[in-house]
Amino acid sequence: MCIRDRSTTYDLDRKSLRRADFFLRKANALVAAAKKNTKALVVAGGGLFLVGLGFTGFKIWQNQQELKGAAEFYRIEKALAEILRAHPKTDANWKAKVDSFALEAKKPALDARFTSASFNIFLLLGDVYFDRGEFIEAFSYYRNAVEEAKSRHAKAAALVSAAYAAENLKNSDEAIAILRQVVASGVKEVKADAMLALARNLFQKGDRDGAVKQLNEVSKEFPNTVWATSAEGFQKLWTSEKSVSP
Repeated sequence: MCIRDRSTTYDLDRKSLRRADFFLRKANALVAAAKKNTKALVVAGGGLFLVGLGFTGFKIWQNQQELKGAAEFYRIEKALAEILRAHPKTDANWKAKVDSFALEAKKPALDARFTSASFNIFLLLGDVYFDRGEFIEAFSYYRNAVEEAKSRHAKAAALVSAAYAAENLKNSDEAIAILRQVVASGVKEVKADAMLALARNLFQKGDRDGAVKQLNEVSKEFPNTVWATSAEGFQKLWTSEKSVSP
């Protein structure tokens, strides 16, 4: 991701600076006030120390929760992989097995609320159902992941996944609403994919002008990329075969 350089240089006008003795007088006044209010400062300092201690304790607890959650995620990921190996798509019972496991996995996910593990568990379950064509379940777990996301980037990734599930369910209205949210978030890592998906869903809804506008925005904002190439391909397809959608 390209991060814009925001560094700036300033030319100091030294003539505008005050004399040093002004700052010394201010410092001396603060010292005098401190001597007068020693007791109050000790109490305030003690309060700040307790606040700092409380914050440190919270951070330790938070780190412990993250480590505990990470171990739980690893266990779930490993167990789920074994279930999927034992029950491929061709196995008529695969969904029952995964459904049962997913229900069990929700408890540790909820126990680890608002940690990376909670987000990862829900996203993993969504991916499993998505890969196997069960888009209703995939959408539900992706929405859970959205709620547990700790950063705007994680949230945007989960939202895009939910939009893809909605698109596969032929729910263009839901997909469009989600994708507009992702595009507006400005998260570059998923913005181009979201814009292309938004164009597809607008086209599905019959909004050709809106779809083409999105494709033009992709080509403009992401020139000389695979996304721009895809946008050009969709434009040609929609122009030559008006009744065909991507």
